Parts: sequence; C-alpha cells; structure tokens
Amino acid sequence: MTEEEEIMPSFPSRFEDCLDRPVGRWSRVFLILFIFVFMPAFVAPLWRITMFAPQYPKGLTMDIYLNELKGGNEGRDIPRSTS
Repeated sequence: MTEEEEIMPSFPSRFEDCLDRPVGRWSRVFLILFIFVFMPAFVAPLWRITMFAPQYPKGLTMDIYLNELKGGNEGRDIPRSTS
C-alpha cells in the first residue's frame, strides 16, 4: 500500500466498508415510505392519453402502465403490448 492510499482510501475500499455497516433505523423508515409511495405505479396507469380523430368519433384512449401498454377499442385498435 502506498502512502497516498493510506491517507485517502480508494473508492471501492470505502464502498465496501459502507456495505459492511448495518442499515440504520431512519434509513429503514425512509425505505418503507419509499416503497409505499411508489407501489401504486405497479397497478395504476402512469399516463393516460386520449386522442380524437374522424375514424374514432368517441376518441381513442391509451393507458401506459409501468410494464405494459393498454388501450383502444377493447384492445382492437391498440394491441396489448408487454415488451
């Protein structure tokens, strides 16, 4: 180990030291709050788009979820996509 490394440890060394420490109480509380705040993103649409055109007099709606795209006239106009 060089004199420079003794004075200022490298980033991987500091990062590994950080991983060895237990998670504190406040960190756990914030993690649980974060999970509950973002959980609706998995079941509710993140974005809803409604388009109007002559061929769609009632409009065409598309719901964008975290993992899929739904919409159209019972799925006939916009095919369901999960890719």
